[in-house]
Amino acid sequence: MLGRIFCGGCIFVAGVAAASAESKASVEITPAVKVVEVKGDVAKFRAISGQNDQGSSGFKDISIESDISKGTRITMKGGYLPEENDNNGTVLITQDDVGFIRMDYNALRRYYMNQGGYYPFTTAGLQVIRLTQDLNMDIDKFSFELGNGTPDDSTLSVQYDRRTKKGIKNRLTWGGVVSGLATKSTAPSYSEHDETTDTVTVKNKFQAMGFTVKGAQQYEFFQSNKSRTEQWYNAAMDTPASTNKKRVQSDDTQAKSLSTTLLADKWSLNDKTYLAVGSRYSHNRTSQIEVQREYQVDGTPWAYSRPYIKDGGADNFEDKYTLTGNLLSNLSDRLTFGTKFKTDMTSIRAASTQGADCGPADTVCSSIAAAGVSPDGVANYYYDGSTENKIMATAGSFSLKYSGIPKTSLYTDLDLTHERNWLSLARIAYLGQDASLATNTSGDAYHDIINRTADITSTVGARFTPVKNVTTTVEYKNGGKNDKLDRIIYSSDSEAYLNTLRTRKEEVASRIAWKPVKWFENSFRYKTIGKTYKTQYAALDMVKSQQMERDYIYDVTLIPTDALMFNVAYLLQLYKTSTPAAQMQTATYLPATTANVHTWSAGISYAPVQTLSFFNSYEYSRAKNANNDYIGDTGTAFLYAPDNEWYNTSLGVTWSPRKYLTIEPRYTYYGFRSYQSVDTGNYTAQALWLDVNVIW
Repeated sequence: MLGRIFCGGCIFVAGVAAASAESKASVEITPAVKVVEVKGDVAKFRAISGQNDQGSSGFKDISIESDISKGTRITMKGGYLPEENDNNGTVLITQDDVGFIRMDYNALRRYYMNQGGYYPFTTAGLQVIRLTQDLNMDIDKFSFELGNGTPDDSTLSVQYDRRTKKGIKNRLTWGGVVSGLATKSTAPSYSEHDETTDTVTVKNKFQAMGFTVKGAQQYEFFQSNKSRTEQWYNAAMDTPASTNKKRVQSDDTQAKSLSTTLLADKWSLNDKTYLAVGSRYSHNRTSQIEVQREYQVDGTPWAYSRPYIKDGGADNFEDKYTLTGNLLSNLSDRLTFGTKFKTDMTSIRAASTQGADCGPADTVCSSIAAAGVSPDGVANYYYDGSTENKIMATAGSFSLKYSGIPKTSLYTDLDLTHERNWLSLARIAYLGQDASLATNTSGDAYHDIINRTADITSTVGARFTPVKNVTTTVEYKNGGKNDKLDRIIYSSDSEAYLNTLRTRKEEVASRIAWKPVKWFENSFRYKTIGKTYKTQYAALDMVKSQQMERDYIYDVTLIPTDALMFNVAYLLQLYKTSTPAAQMQTATYLPATTANVHTWSAGISYAPVQTLSFFNSYEYSRAKNANNDYIGDTGTAFLYAPDNEWYNTSLGVTWSPRKYLTIEPRYTYYGFRSYQSVDTGNYTAQALWLDVNVIW
């Protein structure tokens, strides 16, 4: 509604401005209409293509410029496609030597898939489970700014922003599905969102001692209401005590933030050296109320894997100081040196309370309530928690660029980061409804933890032209990160915690381009990224996981005439993930996950005359996982990455029969198909657009 009012106001103001006898106005408008036909999985089409299946109509572009009076000018741009919630608009009014007023509005809609994972259960109805809701999220932003000067050069301005999110999206924390002896987390879950962020910012700019100083004072208020729903399914749908259940968790959050930012920069030494320093202080307060419920199929309260939580609340306070610096110096015509630093000091204090209504599977309840107790809506016990966090983080980087070698440019970067995080937490459990029973202390806990993190990344790169018409770039990046956690004081040594995490990353990227003649150019790109994770839990051996990705890209561009151009490209992506389970010669052995993705694309454009042009594009992708047919020791299939193909082809024409008129019809065909029974939701779709651009 806000978008419709805003866009309608734009058109109304534009009409008044254009009708003024004294004004000089130019108007450009592009009405648009789209028709879509989908056969198959509509939700998957929406999520992959980012558009709805019902078509749309409206205005793709509206542009109006008008001189209202001497020295006063109004500029408006925007678009209005309500069925897609694809609306945007900008109104800018400027007065020479006075200032400006600017309003912006942007809205978009994101779509999400409504199905969970696929697994070949013996119960056909549980193989693929879909949500009945339409999953989409509307994201809107409105801003109003008033200032002196111009938007690009203002010394004092005030700005108000409002951002909203409203809708339903899917989640990656899926519910369990039970059929026979197999239990898989393949049931889709979703969350409903209603979020609003209001921000007021005052900005100032002035000169001091040769520096340009920019300051900003900002106040932000955030409010969120979220509700997450997870459903569990079992083939024995008529058994209340089975894993047929629903968990609903609501979350109401309010946050306030006040921040002050200062930035000063200048060029010196004959504009060969750039220096910038900045600081920022922010104070944040967050209040949260959380309620979680679990239900049987018939809707009665129940507790399965955890207590039936009655309510919970938390208050968090954060103070953060940040200092930054940046120096860039041209030491000579061929050598450039740069360095950056950043320091963060963060203090966090938090307090929380959580009440729990006992259920049969709750181990804490077994010590304070009779066996087999069922939830009744009243908390049996509570947890009070407190947390204090002190974080000190420093980061710096150094870079050199050298171009003194003929036909060659070299560069290197070194990034260093160190963080020390001290965390102190305490939790006390006390009785609620069952005060007559023995005091419950099994939930008490306290920890003092120091976590140290060191991260170093180095980069070396070169760009050179060994022979005429050949350009080559090569880059190598090597990084390592070490997280070390030390518990200084703790209540129990029986808890498993991550003691060490070591991460190593290597990346190589290269490109060679060859253009032997004016009308022919081709290039080859190669990129590989390797990651190794070594983890160690307390009193256990260190284990290793690895990821590897390789990309090969080859593309060719042909321009035989000024009116004709061809482009063809091929991309091969290779993925491999190996976990400790792939290194065990036991029944728990699982092979490494490997997946290959082949993508072909082609395009052609032809403009026989200046007023007429044609274009055609085609893209095809095939994803295949080498281990989708793997059968484990128990005779059960293990399903890995997707095994599917999708393709898009488009045709379009741009025709300008008059200088003030352009007509653009386009057609696109979409297709998606899955294989190996690891995915479902095939579809084909056709979309037809018609845009008409008019200028007067």
